[in-house]
Amino acid sequence: MASVRGTHGVIAYRCRGRYYTQMSRFDSDLDILGMRAINDIPFEPEEYKEWLKDKREHFASLEAQQDEGIFLMGADADTDTIGRFFPDRHKTSSMLRLNALVVGTTIIVNLDAQVLTMQYSAHFNLADFPQKSAQWLSVLKPSIYEQYPTLSLDFCDKTQMGEPAAARRTPNFLLELTTSAARVVPKSDLHSGRDVFLTHALAKIFRTFHRTITRFGLEWERDSFVLREFVFAMLSIASGEADFSSAVCTREYCFSREEDNCTGVHVNWQRPCFEHGELGSLEPLATFKSLYHRKGQAAGAAPLDHLYWMNGVAVNISTTVDGEAIQEAIDWGLKQGKEEFQIIVISIFEVCLAEIYVGIDKQQVVRCSDPIHLSPLRPAECMSLHPLARPQRTAETGMSMTPGERVVSCNSFGTSARLKRHYTGLAALVNFFKVAMVRRLPPQSSSVLPPEILGRIMSYTDKETHDVCAQLSQTLCSFGFDDYRINEEWKIVSKPEAMRKSSEGNSDRGLLALRFANQKSGQVSTLVQVMSTNGWGSRTWVPLIGHGPRRVLMTDVAIMFISADGYERDEDGADSDVSYLECDDDANY
Repeated sequence: MASVRGTHGVIAYRCRGRYYTQMSRFDSDLDILGMRAINDIPFEPEEYKEWLKDKREHFASLEAQQDEGIFLMGADADTDTIGRFFPDRHKTSSMLRLNALVVGTTIIVNLDAQVLTMQYSAHFNLADFPQKSAQWLSVLKPSIYEQYPTLSLDFCDKTQMGEPAAARRTPNFLLELTTSAARVVPKSDLHSGRDVFLTHALAKIFRTFHRTITRFGLEWERDSFVLREFVFAMLSIASGEADFSSAVCTREYCFSREEDNCTGVHVNWQRPCFEHGELGSLEPLATFKSLYHRKGQAAGAAPLDHLYWMNGVAVNISTTVDGEAIQEAIDWGLKQGKEEFQIIVISIFEVCLAEIYVGIDKQQVVRCSDPIHLSPLRPAECMSLHPLARPQRTAETGMSMTPGERVVSCNSFGTSARLKRHYTGLAALVNFFKVAMVRRLPPQSSSVLPPEILGRIMSYTDKETHDVCAQLSQTLCSFGFDDYRINEEWKIVSKPEAMRKSSEGNSDRGLLALRFANQKSGQVSTLVQVMSTNGWGSRTWVPLIGHGPRRVLMTDVAIMFISADGYERDEDGADSDVSYLECDDDANY
């Protein structure tokens, strides 16, 4: 499905992983805007080196100024600067995510990789650009993907082409162990409402950011801010550590608190962080991917290292998910004094799950999985690769989007079967954390009351007490899984179902339906997922990740449900096949 192109243009400079964008309202055609960017680049090699050095120093200095100025929030911030840089003129961001209805031309001057990129996929070597007259414009040719051009060797040498994707090693699946190792297949079946809800929330991350991941996913190094935030968000939700806030209205075009009985705090691109007490105890906090932070704290919610512990599991962020990355995590965990622990090696595309334990012969044993795809998005379809990785369009070939985006853009996350098939790695992550959590707890000790009565008592406690009780024993932990609390007000009280609209000919099928109970009133309601990105549900939850002063609200990833009135059970739509579904992603980013 081709998107409507906007009439504005953007020139973005990428330096040290940040984008500094300049919006052009007029003369934004590719030939005019392209020449404006090209004319700034010197021809001579020595002049180019000096220009590159000056540009990098300029943006490094600007980064330091902004981190101590407009990106500060809280008591130490200059509140007059909050939201000063609107995207209609200038903006600094960690992620280039532009509205396609506004921006039709995008040019990226990548100072990190020394690449000049047109329309996200036509990559030129910044140091050897084909600058003779307008020859560079003839080099751009339509690729098999409608929205993304490629380059032609008829007008451009291969040396004049660039590739912003970071270098990656060849996967090595051998473990450097003297102990035994075995391959296992992680469990990806989803049965409970909790597991489906969390996996559904994880899949919404990929649905929301699939264009950004397809365009830039291979550019992110393991220590990059964006990759660390994405991984930490996924692990926080999968482990149950994330909270879900219902205090925010995520509708892009909702301007009135009274509209449709809307009482939520409104946030859009004008409010990249929350100030002035609008969210009460939640403040101050930044939104996901924004660079806002408190004084003395780093931006974002993720740990600053690529190796860390998450709920007793060793996490290794790696751009290549293989045995070498598993071995690195094992060595790191052993140095931490651990003998038995679980391991997650993860990138933006794949995950590998492993564990190390002492066998009955007192020898260490490693069990690990093969790399598992987190979503339908694939590294081979990433636009950061060399332009020649995308063949030119012919009369017989061509598609509106990549195969992975096609699946993500339809309702591929509405049923247990679809989540298992298309988001296998995410489903495996949710199950893996459940097992890891139970294993680190002691068995249920003898009690005057039987476990079932203890579980019943837990069901009447507040969320904080409920979560504490679930950490006391394996039995109580299992009760906590079955009595899953989304937040202080709502909990899930049923297994997932598939539903569809009752009207004939309606294409909304295979929608996720769950029964929710209100903790205060005791009312039980059956709710159905909302597909629209800009829609609004009677119940909307936004993931809140992180702890303390570095909490982050994922306003773009809204989990929306509406009343099931007018819907019926959809037995046929509960399967995993999505080939017949239309693309219904109405997000323009």
